[in-house]
Amino acid sequence: MNDVRKVVENIYYVGVDDKRKHDEKQLKKFENIWPIPYGISYNAFLIVDEKVALIDLVDEAFADDLIKKIKSITDLERVDYIILNHMEPDHTGALPKILEHAKNAKILVSKRGINMVKDFYGIDESKIIEAKDNMELKLGKRTLRFIMAPFLHWPETMFTYVVEDKILFTCDAFGAYGALNGKLFDDEVDLEHYLSEGKHYYSNIVSPYANFVQRAIQRVKKENLEIKILAPSHGPLYRTDIPRILDFYDRLSRWVPERKVVIVYGSMYGFTKKMVNFVKAEIEKHKIPVKLYDASYSDLSDMITDILDSPVLMVGTPTYDAQIYPPVQVVMHMVKTKRFKSKPVGIFGVFGWGGGALEKLKTMLEGTKFTVLEPIVGSRGMPTQEVYEQLKQLVNTVVEIVNKETEK
Repeated sequence: MNDVRKVVENIYYVGVDDKRKHDEKQLKKFENIWPIPYGISYNAFLIVDEKVALIDLVDEAFADDLIKKIKSITDLERVDYIILNHMEPDHTGALPKILEHAKNAKILVSKRGINMVKDFYGIDESKIIEAKDNMELKLGKRTLRFIMAPFLHWPETMFTYVVEDKILFTCDAFGAYGALNGKLFDDEVDLEHYLSEGKHYYSNIVSPYANFVQRAIQRVKKENLEIKILAPSHGPLYRTDIPRILDFYDRLSRWVPERKVVIVYGSMYGFTKKMVNFVKAEIEKHKIPVKLYDASYSDLSDMITDILDSPVLMVGTPTYDAQIYPPVQVVMHMVKTKRFKSKPVGIFGVFGWGGGALEKLKTMLEGTKFTVLEPIVGSRGMPTQEVYEQLKQLVNTVVEIVNKETEK
């Protein structure tokens, strides 16, 4: 169990790290999809004033840890309010156990969260108070202001702002993978590591709601909301250079491209890999970095994260039972699921006695409003000189796009 940490006077961090193992070789995956080799934190906070408030909770598996931490500060029975900025169970799973002790506590949640509280945990509506946009709750010396932030990344999400201390609790928005290991603030950790994990978290979890990230950031700017501490529910709290953090997520949610090309591919017997190696070498002649991912072995989180801000995506696939090679199809399905901004895609691959993969990949990509570049390059077996010439044409188109998109 992590130590309790003071955020400011009478506001405490009572969150936990999750580094549970799935087996002897790997940690559990986040959402049972995304590898988290560094674990993850569930950040929860306790405000002790004339009234006592909990802001966000933790996963059900860590309810007892949360209770112990709260009891080390104050009697759990003193808790008057439980603020739920987001209803996902990694932030609310401990609610039933908390309510066994804090029997008189009221739950504050957005309008769309009310039914979730009832549906998820069978809690009577008499214990729930609707938090409305810009509504304020006095705790004594401190005032909480609620800011609706829908679809970050569920429809009921909101932020909670401590007016006097200028702390903004944002739940999943601005969050990052990675356990905190007893640290708390950005100036106590390797910030670059957590920004990298933040990009992974954003691309894996929040990216389908980029427009709503933009709305939230613009609202903070428009209202001149002064923030001294930015407190997400995963990863470190930010107090050193908050404009940098906001700019980081602003760029991600505006899909600002990096100068690179991502190639995702699969290869059964090496023919597609020969095409991949040729394409990679040709692109690198133009001083453009290439990120290469073998879909059969690469981390899905890494692939999705790099695809996010690549100005062009290239996909190489052999035909497999007249279909897209399954590991490649998994990646492309996730790209579709995450609703990435439309981008050009170059596709190529190999078939033996029958084709089908490239046609199906083209149809799949066009269904996501991605632009499939010409030429589409297919090779019957071992790539020939003619195939390599076609790949050169495709690479020239890709290089032109990268140069144009990254010179803006």
